[in-house]
Amino acid sequence: MAWVDLSFYKDVYRHGQPAPIPDDLFVFYAEQAEGEIQARNIHAVEITDPPLVLKRLVCELAEWLYSENQRGTVDGIAGKITSESNDGYSYHLESGKTDEETQDYIDSLIKRRLINSPPLIFNSFVSRSL
Repeated sequence: MAWVDLSFYKDVYRHGQPAPIPDDLFVFYAEQAEGEIQARNIHAVEITDPPLVLKRLVCELAEWLYSENQRGTVDGIAGKITSESNDGYSYHLESGKTDEETQDYIDSLIKRRLINSPPLIFNSFVSRSL
C-alpha cells in the first residue's frame, strides 16, 4: 500500500493549490519517492501507517523527481537543449545531474525533513552520507 495517494497530495500537502505533477503521473512519482526513502531505511522497519512527516517527504521528493525529469536531469535523460543550429543539424545539451549528485540531494532532503522527527523515525532512515 502506498504511503500517499492523490487526494492527500492535492488536499493536504498542496492545500488545494495547483499541483505541478499531473494527476495521471502522481502515483508513478510518489512510488519512486517512496522507494528512494525506503532504500535508506537501514533497520528495514516496515511502515504500514507512516507519520505525517514521511507522507510530506514523499510528496516533496515526488515533486523534485518530477521537476528534474522535466528538466531532463534524472535517470540518464540527456538534458535540455541550450543551443541549436539549423544549418548543421547540431545542438548542445545542458549536462544533467550525475547519479551521485541526485543521491546526495535526496540524502540531504531526508536529513533536513527528518532531523526534528521522533528518534524512532530519524534513526530508521540513515543513509551513507547522513
